[in-house]
Amino acid sequence: MKTLKYILIVLALIVIAIFAVKFINSKSEVSFEASGQGASVSVQSVKRSDNSSLASAGGALSLDMIIKWQTSNYPKDAGVDINLLKKVSNSPVQYSLARVIAKDISDTGEAIWTPLAGETGSDLYIEVTCGSSYQFQTGCSMGAEPVSAY
Repeated sequence: MKTLKYILIVLALIVIAIFAVKFINSKSEVSFEASGQGASVSVQSVKRSDNSSLASAGGALSLDMIIKWQTSNYPKDAGVDINLLKKVSNSPVQYSLARVIAKDISDTGEAIWTPLAGETGSDLYIEVTCGSSYQFQTGCSMGAEPVSAY
């Protein structure tokens, strides 16, 4: 009977040690998020670049677009994802992913996007989301709706 008590005590200590190690490791991860508040990211604007010009080969128009976003409570080492969405419904409002423009790029607040052939129209929108490869300790959300690409 005493042996069983000792085994149960040892098992309980092992379980406590495992949880303690996991807790210590999770606290040692670098995180710059404000305590208790989740991070957020939102698109501020999508505008044609001043550098948009006629390309030399074939005279095609270069439609470089500047995407600007803002983050709040965002970790220094977390990137952002930028997606091109196609609006598929107005009621309820729904979008489908047309393509990923950028994945886990630095949170500089600005990026240049050069639309591919066929990526024009009033039904296209840009969204900037929380980086998909970073594990946000207190969560991350979009602070605004997608912005029209044109």
